[in-house]
Amino acid sequence: MKLDLAAVERMQTRQRTKKRRDDREHEEQAALIRWAEAQKCTTPELGRLVAVPNGGKRHIKVAMALKDEGVKPGYPDILLDVARAGFHGLKIEMKSGDNKTSAKQDEWLEWLASQGYCCYIAYGWIAARRLITEYLAGRPLPGLIHKEAPHAMP
Repeated sequence: MKLDLAAVERMQTRQRTKKRRDDREHEEQAALIRWAEAQKCTTPELGRLVAVPNGGKRHIKVAMALKDEGVKPGYPDILLDVARAGFHGLKIEMKSGDNKTSAKQDEWLEWLASQGYCCYIAYGWIAARRLITEYLAGRPLPGLIHKEAPHAMP
């Protein structure tokens, strides 16, 4: 069997690019959680901010165990179970760079919005922080699902 070096290099480049994208999203989410932890003494509701471990690559045994425990593909990354402005709580799907949501993520966000949750897609932790602070102040940004990148936010 002949080894196609060009094909191998393309595959490795795609894997490195995806890994960097996953790492960026992880770093953005971790920064958001660090901010919330630092602020919860002045904003106790931030102590209710949690993350769902449904993204990222894992060993097959860990992935199977999480699936057995009820982790669902596409469920939002960040949850704030605090009612505000007529919503039951806040759900945020974190994205980095120019990543788009998957069909399963869109399906979950649309369903959760139909059930009375405020749902957003945040491109980076700064955007997520703003969405959370506005939500907690009782001023959620317009639209049930906010998909704008941070540079487009008012």
